[in-house]
Amino acid sequence: LLGNNSAMHAEKKVFYLNLTILDAKAAVKAKVLNKIQERQAKRHVKAPKFVQKRVANSLASVASAVVKPHKIAEMLGPRLEKLLPYLLREKGITVAVDMVFIEDTYVVWELQVQHVDMDVLVELANNRKNNDGKSEENEVDYMDISESELDEMIAEQSERLSEKEYWKKTDRKKKSEKDPLNTTNNSRCLSILGCIEWFFECLFSKNKIENKHMPALVASKMLSVMDDVVKAKLEKKELVADSIALPEEEQARFFYAHLKSLSCPDEEEKSARIIT
Repeated sequence: LLGNNSAMHAEKKVFYLNLTILDAKAAVKAKVLNKIQERQAKRHVKAPKFVQKRVANSLASVASAVVKPHKIAEMLGPRLEKLLPYLLREKGITVAVDMVFIEDTYVVWELQVQHVDMDVLVELANNRKNNDGKSEENEVDYMDISESELDEMIAEQSERLSEKEYWKKTDRKKKSEKDPLNTTNNSRCLSILGCIEWFFECLFSKNKIENKHMPALVASKMLSVMDDVVKAKLEKKELVADSIALPEEEQARFFYAHLKSLSCPDEEEKSARIIT
């Protein structure tokens, strides 16, 4: 088992994403072919197309035989640990992600939804409505960008969101002057309606909703769809994989049974050894 992530909040639940890479040959071959074609296109002196195609296919076949599924798992583990928080923060969801286990082709990440920015969710919902449901999905292939590029993008995001948070806090400070218990606005306390309004503002505070209620709701939704989403994304890359997201109370049972199944190459022996 890997690191103990201090970023996790003790009072919030976690869930786990389990991923097993089954076959990476097609994915490796497609990527190598794409890279070779890009380089060939930039050359001033070009070989005949049938020669280019034959050479490209030969190199891609060699690469797909050399790069085994466990190499893909080793690449995906730390990459998704960085990438998932970045992508979700763009949607107003703050998530802590920790790669807690990797062995051969099997990787496990621990996830915890910690904060949900309601303003961003509303903004995204309005954008989708204004675009008549048309997707504005970024065409950037995040799995292909370099580590340094990803680090730069994460740093830029942190700076941008920190500035945004500063102005939100300034805004809240101005609004707090309307608090009925503020000494500069005591006259409002004399109004029964004003005090009732203040009570409900405290009871259903935005801060409580964004830090407690919405994270639990979003985590529940992510748990139900994440394995299918991840699998679909990997299929686009021509990676064959098994993916399952589980709550913490179900993870241990699945984890040990899955490890046993991976250690048994024979299917009949595998079935016999898994404890149900």
